[in-house]
Amino acid sequence: MLNNAYRSIARSALATSRRSVSTTTTPTATATATVYKNAINADIHNNVRAKLLADPATYPLIFILGVAMAGCSGFGVWFLRTSTDVRVDPNKRLRLIRNWSRE
Repeated sequence: MLNNAYRSIARSALATSRRSVSTTTTPTATATATVYKNAINADIHNNVRAKLLADPATYPLIFILGVAMAGCSGFGVWFLRTSTDVRVDPNKRLRLIRNWSRE
């Protein structure tokens, strides 16, 4: 049982020593600037558009998602413009709310 504990500690020590850990404990201004520069220029090294459009199998998925987004957006705009309950126009905001339960 103690042997397993020693073996576990040795394995975790080896795994910890193999990790690439930063040598500085606090980030310096140049290290932070380098991280931000790499993040801003990430699209140069990792062109998502070229990778996404390189595979023809993604074309139907892109088309279906585009049609779904257009349909949802169109329905939302149509409902906002035609519904009597939505009062975006300042002239219509002062109208009374309909009461369907009144007999």
